[in-house]
Amino acid sequence: MKRQGEPDKLPGGARIVVADDNPIQARFLGHVVERFGLEATVCHSGEEALELIRSDPPDLVLTDLFMPGMGGLGLLKKLKADKLWRNIPAIVISGSSDLEHIANALEEGAEDYILKPFNLTILKARITATIEKKRLRDQEQVHLRLVEDERARLYHLLLKVFPEPIAIRLEKSNDLIADSHDEVTVMFVDLVGFTELSAGLAPSQVVSFLDHVFSSFDQLAMRHGLEKIKTIGDAYMVAGGLPNFRSGHVSAMAAMALDVLQVVKQHSWPDGSPVRVRVGINTGPVVAGVIGKSKFIYDLWGDSVNTASRMESLCLADTIQVTAAVHERLRDEFILEKRGIIPVKGKGEMVTYFLLDRRSTEEVGLGAPGRQVHHQVADHIRRSGQELEDLVLEDKLTGLKTTRAFVALFGQATAIARREQHGILLLLLHLVNLGDINRRFGHDMGDVALRETANLLRETFRDSDLVARVGAGHFLVAGHENSPAGSSILASRFSRALRDRGAAPGDLPCALQVEMASARWSPKQPVELADLLRRMESELAGIT
Repeated sequence: MKRQGEPDKLPGGARIVVADDNPIQARFLGHVVERFGLEATVCHSGEEALELIRSDPPDLVLTDLFMPGMGGLGLLKKLKADKLWRNIPAIVISGSSDLEHIANALEEGAEDYILKPFNLTILKARITATIEKKRLRDQEQVHLRLVEDERARLYHLLLKVFPEPIAIRLEKSNDLIADSHDEVTVMFVDLVGFTELSAGLAPSQVVSFLDHVFSSFDQLAMRHGLEKIKTIGDAYMVAGGLPNFRSGHVSAMAAMALDVLQVVKQHSWPDGSPVRVRVGINTGPVVAGVIGKSKFIYDLWGDSVNTASRMESLCLADTIQVTAAVHERLRDEFILEKRGIIPVKGKGEMVTYFLLDRRSTEEVGLGAPGRQVHHQVADHIRRSGQELEDLVLEDKLTGLKTTRAFVALFGQATAIARREQHGILLLLLHLVNLGDINRRFGHDMGDVALRETANLLRETFRDSDLVARVGAGHFLVAGHENSPAGSSILASRFSRALRDRGAAPGDLPCALQVEMASARWSPKQPVELADLLRRMESELAGIT
């Protein structure tokens, strides 16, 4: 039974740290807190209070203002400076009625200031109010975390449906998304004979078959930094150069198309017959946007899209048909064969080409006629297996690693980085005036520019760094992270070497113009190499 004059006990069982350098007053205050039905831990300095808070954060701190060593103000500063403790409320209980002392305590974050000697009823009321406010704040934090978790889940779902830049815009705003793009490369892939071959299959077999085939196409799209748009029945649509512009999207699409012809060889119909495809590619202006109210889709429209679809539908099985616009952009890097003039619905007669293969590094930029290139490729095929292996791993023009070698070695590097828990820094470099050098001084001088850039890279970076040529004028460097500012150090190191080389290095009649973008791979948040490259290419596009 409650004795007369004894304060009511507070509900719950909150834990309170009491800090007062006077042992008698500290014990008395601790006793009062326990009479309120709360758990009290008594100490005699700010340092002792901090140790108690570190070991087991309390619900409330009651502290004297003046104590030897760290006083109440120092304790308040420590609490509010640490994100782990800043939400722990503190009440100052002091015998000082100096207004400056009171103001200082409140400015440092004290929830309340109580003068000694205190009234038990007022003390209980203020402790009750402070603990209740903390309880409400804690509930608010839990609610905010739940909201953030839900937002993250919804954002993750958006990323499964939309390209990342579109998902970000949808998350931030309900505004209509409709964009005009001057140049986008569009590809359609269609499964030959799907209707007839799937007619005798169970629905589960049809869906499982399409899932396996299209999932392999999804992986190729990610690898080449392209955006899957949608599937239409047995057709697959992918685009490059949007939502954010990226350089080299026509070449990336061509590379994916060649990979598609190889990947489908790994699949077969349930009856064992081979999977065959038709592939069509076009490049040009498009309109892109999000349509729908309850079910959304990101889609493309325009004559360029229709023409890409026509390239596929009028294509031969197991071939890649491209328009003259695509041929113009690919002829220096890829082997193409003129198909001739064909009638195209809605377009009239068009000259089209078949994409056959990627040129060897010696042939890139030489503009060799198709027939001559075929003979050179045949010569490569007749070489020994070891020489072919070397051709894959080393770029013959520059002596640097090839893209394929870089991908393989980067995979090994990330495995080591995971084990040793360190990051990997990436630097993408673009020789932006390579095309200008080729046009003004000839492709031989363009080769000199590429070799000079490669020499600079070898001189600048360590033997342990991965350095590769990954495109006509693109180079990629990966190195062990040994500094928080590592990416900027990599970039500044090369910039300094380029500047020291002079305005026109070696036999070149002009300076090398190189732009750079950097990224970081972390074992704590591992990201696919293709995604990192896409980010860096977007950064370079922003530069240009």
